[in-house]
Amino acid sequence: MKVSEYLDFFKKYGFVIVDGVLEPQDIKETISEIWSEVETFDWTPYNPAYVGNQASRNNPLTWEDTHFPTSREGFFGLVITEGKQAFKNRQNEIMYNIFKNIMGHEHLWASIDRYGIMRPTRKIPQGQLPDSQFRTDAVDPSGTLECIDRLDWETNKLWLHWDLNPWLWALTTEGKDYSWEEDFIQENNGTSNKGRPKLQGFLNMVDNRLGDGGFSCVPAFNTVLKEYATKTAHTQYAERQKKEYVFVEVHKDDPIQQQSQNIALRAGSLLIWSSELPHCNYPNTSNNFRMVQYVKMFEAQDNNPGIQCRRKIMKDMLDKSGAQVTTLGSKMLGLTNW
Repeated sequence: MKVSEYLDFFKKYGFVIVDGVLEPQDIKETISEIWSEVETFDWTPYNPAYVGNQASRNNPLTWEDTHFPTSREGFFGLVITEGKQAFKNRQNEIMYNIFKNIMGHEHLWASIDRYGIMRPTRKIPQGQLPDSQFRTDAVDPSGTLECIDRLDWETNKLWLHWDLNPWLWALTTEGKDYSWEEDFIQENNGTSNKGRPKLQGFLNMVDNRLGDGGFSCVPAFNTVLKEYATKTAHTQYAERQKKEYVFVEVHKDDPIQQQSQNIALRAGSLLIWSSELPHCNYPNTSNNFRMVQYVKMFEAQDNNPGIQCRRKIMKDMLDKSGAQVTTLGSKMLGLTNW
């Protein structure tokens, strides 16, 4: 896809998908890393029912809520990923160039975010599956195991939201100063509108059909956000949200709840969306996994007073993971100044 094509599409619809951002080997390594984290994650602090149970990629009987670290929204727990492959993906030059072109700014940081994973919910085999280093489905090739549906594994159905305050963003210059101290997942959320796009995104690891669960949004809402904010600014709901910078849910009775569209995409592709779009994940209704790595890119904060502390944390994570850092990656991760 030519740069002009994806820029035009993004301007019109507020999101864009670019194929072929990740190489096949990077996709495989990421899937393997996701499974390794699932199989070693201590879920106890987040789910009291977890009592040392451990998930296994080859045993669907271990994909229960008491074993499996996935949230009701389709995220991998509540923690960032510090894996070697995750850091390699964050330094992807193709991804950087796409964000740079949409943002219209070269000096960008990549967020230190999390993986997303959705369990399959249909035709789940009740027994051990053949070994697979890169399991992306719940298929029993022998056809001998009993299979059942697990509708209770479906994630939340409709929770459209913004990762900004639409009224503050569209109608004021008010926002939250850049801060990473709370946690890396919230990094750059709630910032004020300074005239540049606020972008979110993810790298997709498994061919994501409409039945596999995934990303849903209201396309082109970026073109009407200011009009919407103006019309609704004095509603009781908007008034209650005045100081909520980071996460604002669309009111359950708002007509835009019916305008959301589910998006399918290929493995190895990058989806970027404007934070001006109401969006959410929708449930998986298939026997395939959904696996993604979330990443945001935003203006570098090389002069931020907390930069040295942030860099120390970043270096510690990189040392622990064993990840290599490229010249471009060092700037994208905020280790060296642009």
